[in-house]
Amino acid sequence: MRELLLLFATCAVAMLHGQVRSDRAIVLEGADPADRAVRGLKDPVTADEAMNAGAIQGGGYLYAEVSGDGWQAVLQPAVPSPVAGLRILLHVANGNTGPVTLSVNGSTPIPVLKNGDQPLSPGDVQSGATASVVFDGTAFQLIDARRIERKPCPDGTVAVNAMYCIETAQHDSIDFPEAVNVCGALGMRICSWAQFYLACYNAGSLGITDLTGDWEWTDDTGNSPGQLRVVGQSSCTQASVGTGWDVQARYFHCCFRR
Repeated sequence: MRELLLLFATCAVAMLHGQVRSDRAIVLEGADPADRAVRGLKDPVTADEAMNAGAIQGGGYLYAEVSGDGWQAVLQPAVPSPVAGLRILLHVANGNTGPVTLSVNGSTPIPVLKNGDQPLSPGDVQSGATASVVFDGTAFQLIDARRIERKPCPDGTVAVNAMYCIETAQHDSIDFPEAVNVCGALGMRICSWAQFYLACYNAGSLGITDLTGDWEWTDDTGNSPGQLRVVGQSSCTQASVGTGWDVQARYFHCCFRR
């Protein structure tokens, strides 16, 4: 009887305190899988509390809304202070206008950097983007959602669109292997058929006048081993094939991927 009363007293104390402590494993042995579960966990308030499925699915522990250049993230449960490895998803209300800092649950503002040690430039994070940052122990590193910075077109080329540039002047006719080496030495490559066509179609606005009138090499195959597509003999759409290893001189343009 004494042991029974002691058991009731222990349970009553646990209910009053709202918690149970155990110094050994708790094994759930219900015959029905639905019985082998822990239910009734409240949403966590501090970082050392167990998290229920709803809190995990809600994502409040790693997601926040921020704005301006001084980002203020409120996570639930609150983070006592950022530690190395902390990763946060941030929905950015407006694009940044300069360097950015991030404060997490009222912490001291910490710089947000790119490429390891560089502050953000204006517009690096666009309005409405969801940015992912990771704390490295010193700063938050922006690891995605960053604006793509296009490379400037090299001298002697013009931008056809945001993706590539093409030379404004045609190279003299040489065979294909030599043409490949010429473009490679310039940090470019022979234009593809698609790149040639788009530039040719817009030649007037691009200020290019030598994209038609002779055959040009492209880096596209002619759907046959050893064959290469040649284009532009009389129009932007005229195409044929030539053997890549023959000593056959043709004109060409180099293209640069931005």
